[in-house]
Amino acid sequence: SSAACRLSSTTKPGDRYVTHDQLVEARRQLTIPMVAIGGITALNTPELIDAGVDAVAVIAALFDVEDSRQAAELFCQRINECH
Repeated sequence: SSAACRLSSTTKPGDRYVTHDQLVEARRQLTIPMVAIGGITALNTPELIDAGVDAVAVIAALFDVEDSRQAAELFCQRINECH
């Protein structure tokens, strides 16, 4: 089981989103893995990890770009910088 949180998303317009403080509070209260979905970018991934998210689910930032490989490499770089 896991908990999912959503950011402002181009693929899910109109969905509710959560703030950094809400993520921190959720991490404090939950013992199950948290997954962020919606509006995920390589730039906001470190902030999400810092807030306690265990994983990110990415669509547009990897597949709505000219070079998916380069985008994936940037995600890996940003995630590795957090550890």
